[in-house]
Amino acid sequence: MKKVFYLAAMATLALFSCQGLEQEDATPKAITFKASIENFATKADINDANALVWAKDDKIGIYVNDNWTDKNQPFTLVGDGGTTSGEFSWDYGDFTNEHAAAAFFPWQGTGTDKNNVSDGTMYFKLLEGYYGYTSGQMLTPLVASLSNSSDPIRFKHAGAAVKVTINNLPAGAHSIGMSVNGQQIYGDYHINPANAGTDALALDGAADDTQNTVWLNYTNDSESKWDFVFPVPTLSKPKLSFYIYDKNDVLVWKKDNLKAQPDLGRADVLVMPPLTITPYEKLTVSDDWGLCGTMNSWSADVNMLTDGSHCILKGYTFTNGDQFKIRTKGTWTKSYPSDNYVVTNAAEINGKVLIFDISSGTISFVNTDCPYPSYPY
Repeated sequence: MKKVFYLAAMATLALFSCQGLEQEDATPKAITFKASIENFATKADINDANALVWAKDDKIGIYVNDNWTDKNQPFTLVGDGGTTSGEFSWDYGDFTNEHAAAAFFPWQGTGTDKNNVSDGTMYFKLLEGYYGYTSGQMLTPLVASLSNSSDPIRFKHAGAAVKVTINNLPAGAHSIGMSVNGQQIYGDYHINPANAGTDALALDGAADDTQNTVWLNYTNDSESKWDFVFPVPTLSKPKLSFYIYDKNDVLVWKKDNLKAQPDLGRADVLVMPPLTITPYEKLTVSDDWGLCGTMNSWSADVNMLTDGSHCILKGYTFTNGDQFKIRTKGTWTKSYPSDNYVVTNAAEINGKVLIFDISSGTISFVNTDCPYPSYPY
């Protein structure tokens, strides 16, 4: 049974339901599908009404269970797409074979890309990086059983997915990565065509739990709201982290080690609460943390701004030999670092912004022209 999970008590999110992809007409020359949103769909775009819409040149694959040499038969969308129904025609003329056993999407050809059929098995590759990503794209493979031609063809997810909405995405950001603690989330996987729609992606070969970060690469020229949907296999209580980089592969923003999630099985979608990146100008004065040191005789704290997860201090001038800590509520109940921070090169840090990460207690200095708290120059 499909499940859509939500991280609790953070936000109210829309729940999408689904009816599948139904076969409307199956002539020898084409297969026509009627598509409506069942859950999140797949690589095909999702429109504003939360309906699956096919995109130009989308291809589905048909697994033929007989003596055909190439059992991986491509069917291409007829027309430009943009609608919730589509006609898919065989790339090589008339399709008259009666032994079609399963369908899969997306079709990416044959060979080393592992999205093909060989020796009675359907292969899929979950990539480490996806390029040209657009907001809301769903990349989890779909499969469908065609064992009974009289039944509607219903594509089902072969894996799971994690969806996160990023508000106030920085201009110039180029890629977002999702790391899953201790879990493999990309590599080569397979499914038995006889169990299409019921079996989850199965990992080929020995598991390598270092392959735990997947990247969605995109181009964004303005601050905006984006929906990122990460394709993943089944996972056991994943612990998630998100990282945004610019085109020079410099870290712009991160959110580490979000609480452990429920198990994700085939067709499950974990919907995270929206994450908002807050520029400096929207920060408020912290009531909890301040800077105290030899500069103020270890007495009245210097106020810092905060977004709730970080505190910043702009425009403060240090001299060599200064020592300081960041402490809570004007007391020493909590203070960081454990030993005093000693300024050894004031010229290197003056003119930059002091960043204090509340969760880790770490202190860093970043360039003042960056408007986001976690930009670690």
